[in-house]
Amino acid sequence: MNASAIDFDARSIERITANVTVADEDEAVPVPRLTLVPRRRADEPQCGSLERAVSRVSAILVFRVVCRSAADRLLTMEHEFIDNPIALLTDGDIPEDVRA
Repeated sequence: MNASAIDFDARSIERITANVTVADEDEAVPVPRLTLVPRRRADEPQCGSLERAVSRVSAILVFRVVCRSAADRLLTMEHEFIDNPIALLTDGDIPEDVRA
């Protein structure tokens, strides 16, 4: 996951965490939570079975955006890892009212 296009400081974002759910017909694949912060805006899980799973299915990503002085926001998006191996989170994916 990569959120380098997001201006964390302008939006007063402390961190973004992501829970990824990948499931196919046979099994659900557990994926470690990903955390993005202003100094580390990209993260990837260390999970070998995830590579196998995302090569054939879509995933649901649930983001928790934590701001310094605003309520946390949950955002959900679907991502096709087979088409784009890195999920890009852009400034436009986060509603304008998510600011301190």
